[in-house]
Amino acid sequence: MAEVKNAFIKSKMNKDLDSRLLPSGEYRHAQNAQVSKSEGSDVGSLENILGNIKIADLTQGISNVSSIGYFADDSSSTVYVFLTDNASSSYIPTGAGSNHFIYKYNVATNVANKLIEGPFLNFSKLNPVFGVNILEDLLFWTDNRNQPRKINIEKTIGYYTNEDQISVAKYYPFQSVELFKESEIAAGEYETTMKDVVSKNLPNGGSASLNAAVANSSSFDIQNLSIPVFPNELKSGFTVGYIDQQGAIVNTNQTVDTYVDPTLTLTGNVSIPLIGSSTELVFNINPYYESDYSGDIAFLEDKFIRFSYRFKFDDGEYSLIAPFTQPCFIPKQDGYFLNTAVVEAGPGAGVSGDENEALSSSVVAFMENKVNNIHLQIPLPYSKNDLKSSLHVDEIDIIYKESDGLALQVVETIKVDQNFIGTESFLDYNYQAKKPYKTLPGKEITRVYDKVPLKALSQEVISNRIVYGNYLNKPTPPQFLNYNVTATEKFNFDITENKNRTSIVEYPSSSLKTNRN
Repeated sequence: MAEVKNAFIKSKMNKDLDSRLLPSGEYRHAQNAQVSKSEGSDVGSLENILGNIKIADLTQGISNVSSIGYFADDSSSTVYVFLTDNASSSYIPTGAGSNHFIYKYNVATNVANKLIEGPFLNFSKLNPVFGVNILEDLLFWTDNRNQPRKINIEKTIGYYTNEDQISVAKYYPFQSVELFKESEIAAGEYETTMKDVVSKNLPNGGSASLNAAVANSSSFDIQNLSIPVFPNELKSGFTVGYIDQQGAIVNTNQTVDTYVDPTLTLTGNVSIPLIGSSTELVFNINPYYESDYSGDIAFLEDKFIRFSYRFKFDDGEYSLIAPFTQPCFIPKQDGYFLNTAVVEAGPGAGVSGDENEALSSSVVAFMENKVNNIHLQIPLPYSKNDLKSSLHVDEIDIIYKESDGLALQVVETIKVDQNFIGTESFLDYNYQAKKPYKTLPGKEITRVYDKVPLKALSQEVISNRIVYGNYLNKPTPPQFLNYNVTATEKFNFDITENKNRTSIVEYPSSSLKTNRN
């Protein structure tokens, strides 16, 4: 009898005919078979494929764990699997439903590694992960439930511990730099951190010289008295100090009682040494004077400057720039017409000094910035010891901007792991009128938000860019805003009652009508 051979040239399944009647090239049933789709000579041929076998258990012994998404990376023979036991639409922080993790399984080596786990992943079986991509060492995914996320697949388990670390949109420092803090002179009270540390005396004070040492006495003669402001004489109650050999001011802890040229009488006995040929006396002492000030004394005189900051993360990315402060400006003489004298007779009779000069020239000469030292109080979202571990912040840039300039410049970059001064919740940066050392790219000025949607159903990589589809880019706005606008006197400063009432301390000469009549 002749042998019948059936070649599956057509690769066509036919279940209609009886198996005895099948024409050559067709077949009735196949198991674990596939039709080749290659472009070689075997195109269309039928071949066996491997069946399903269990190669790993990624459930960690937790019940009801299911896969909600996967990504196969052919270049590395690796499969990434997203697993969860949460079957609801709620966020579950602990217990059943709070178990979420991502595994990396290498097909070639049969090794499974857990990349990340924790309730902050907030997976749900109701929201499968459809959009997954790898770009270099970064695994991006989106599930239309949470904001788009990414992780570095080279990091070990435990590196990611909260939502801020995995979001594609980096953490944004939303609080501006504060310019007030508790006074070092009067405990319990708050004051501005913008200071003049160069002037030895306050605007209405002055100086004199002492040609002989004073030994435990309250009355002594002085020379070369200079009180620039009207009435150009010493007033009772002025504090008194002298300049020592190191250039610092030594407070005598006594005040002026009377002065009858050339004898000065204080409220108590003092001892003042002779420094060189004469000792310089200071009246109405500036309590913030620094003899060893290292900044540029005149750098800020003609500038209205603002400050901000930004974070640099350990992956090289930068955060948005925080809101800027108001201009750091306090006028010389604290904005008052102090240098005034009255001439009673002669061709120049009348009022002379600041008011007369401003009237004749329309220029207020003392409207220059007296600030030359600022303690910037930079708010920290975590304590300074936890900032690196909680947000992966590596550096903090101090940003500087002039009112008449468009460029944003960096004054200093501070490493987070160094021992910077301040409290647990604030970094205290002492700015001493130094010039910025670098200028930021122009794109940083217009970068006011990260272009990342609130959530997205799909994503794909196009030319090394992550592109999102079916996304929500902003929440639904409220139908109306309940607000009002008014102009009132400044509130008394009370940090315990309302932290927003800081205007008197933070900006002492800033109001609707500053020193006008």
